[in-house]
Amino acid sequence: MRKIQDFDPRLYLATDPAFIPCREPAAFVDILEPCLAQGCTVLQLRLKATPARVAYEIALRVRELTRRHQIPLILNDRVDLALAVEADGVHLGRSDMPLEAARRLMGGGIVGYSVNQPEHLQYAREAGADYVGAGPVFATGTKQDTGGVLGLSGLSALAERADMPVVAIGGINSVNAAEAIRAGANGVCVISAVLAAVDPGAAAAELRHHVDSASRIAG
Repeated sequence: MRKIQDFDPRLYLATDPAFIPCREPAAFVDILEPCLAQGCTVLQLRLKATPARVAYEIALRVRELTRRHQIPLILNDRVDLALAVEADGVHLGRSDMPLEAARRLMGGGIVGYSVNQPEHLQYAREAGADYVGAGPVFATGTKQDTGGVLGLSGLSALAERADMPVVAIGGINSVNAAEAIRAGANGVCVISAVLAAVDPGAAAAELRHHVDSASRIAG
């Protein structure tokens, strides 16, 4: 299990088999492989709607993939599954398991939390989060339960208050990823910008280029 010091959030890919339907877990992993090989630095696996046994099988295969590429595997919400497959961490939203409980169960693993307002950020800090996902920065159709759109100014305001890595999420693509970094984010979380692309690996490489270029300018 990796620790927060190993956490590089520059290009954080969130995925769910529902986004890229496959008949077999192996086919799902085959789609993710080039994304990790060409620039993704963190992989979050969402399996909320997947039956437990199938979710376990998928998570095991994805765990093998992330170990091969030496990047952290974060499970969305499912602390039990994260522990079962020895994932590196979990990411929680405001309707998920209480952050304090997840922190206790995960020990030294990585724990992330979704924030949309300053009070969310304060709670994340007090409850032991290692990083926050701030958003939605732009309008997105992928998730509907994230709160109001922050915009770049809202992202910047949260990033200024944060004393932990901030990952921008929501409507991020190759056009606006650099703007999110310049607004103060340490990385960007993407879904459809990579997984809906004709060539997911190439899309990941392009996004990583934009993020790295903006990071050098911001730094």
